Amino acid sequence: MPRLDGLVWRAVVGRGVREISGWELFDKDAKHLGDFDWVVIAGATPALARWRAGFKEEPPVLAAAEASGSALLRDLLARLDSPLKYEQTHVAMLAWELSKESSIVETLQSLPFDVAQVTNDDALAKVCVQSMGPQYAVIVLHSTADFARKHKKVMGSESYVSVTNNVAGSVKGESAASMELFVAFERLLQKLGAPALAPPTWGPTLHRWGAAFPEPDLGSLGMDTWFLPNERLAFAGDFLAPPSGCVAAALKSGLAAGDALLRHGDGLPVEVPNLLQKSSL
Repeated sequence: MPRLDGLVWRAVVGRGVREISGWELFDKDAKHLGDFDWVVIAGATPALARWRAGFKEEPPVLAAAEASGSALLRDLLARLDSPLKYEQTHVAMLAWELSKESSIVETLQSLPFDVAQVTNDDALAKVCVQSMGPQYAVIVLHSTADFARKHKKVMGSESYVSVTNNVAGSVKGESAASMELFVAFERLLQKLGAPALAPPTWGPTLHRWGAAFPEPDLGSLGMDTWFLPNERLAFAGDFLAPPSGCVAAALKSGLAAGDALLRHGDGLPVEVPNLLQKSSL
């Protein structure tokens, strides 16, 4: 059965031929986790054909659409899969234990923002300060898209895809790519006049995020959420409507999905996606 991050799905069909009364979830070992009235899908990748390349199996949401018998769900996924493009990045994670290296706080405070966009650097695109204590200082470095394309085969040995599928060649060049981002970060701090950067206690650990920033072109289907009451499914995420690929879009979409569920539960009309035109149910 198909897997979705350790979950397996199948439709629980009601009295009607195409009526879905809920979803049953399983873990990766096919152990029953429970029956659920609704499923909210918060990422596009499990619905796309590209899932096959990473996990060597059918995309779980696509398989669920076929099992459900819903023509609307199948058509929506086909529409999503066709135009949806992604920009990619490599992410390097680092941490310093403050009891051993307290000077790192002063160094990181030289950054102008907790999320700092970097310009005119071939490797480094963004620096995210995740934590300044009390136990650890943690940062995440995002590469440029050109860097990610240059190191396309470097996926990160500890990433979920690599560990699950024993991806050949994913470790090759990992250390070099990580250090290239680390050196770019050191270079940025020097420009800001920051104290020298101490070696991290942990990391840098690298992960290739191949579907980081979606670039949707969904036309009239560009809604904050896709709400399918007959299928008991809702889609939410930064891939549905602009501004795409950002936290704000993801938050807005999640709130829209929650609001749609509440309205539907109260018997109020909810806008649903329509391949021809928008409508209300």
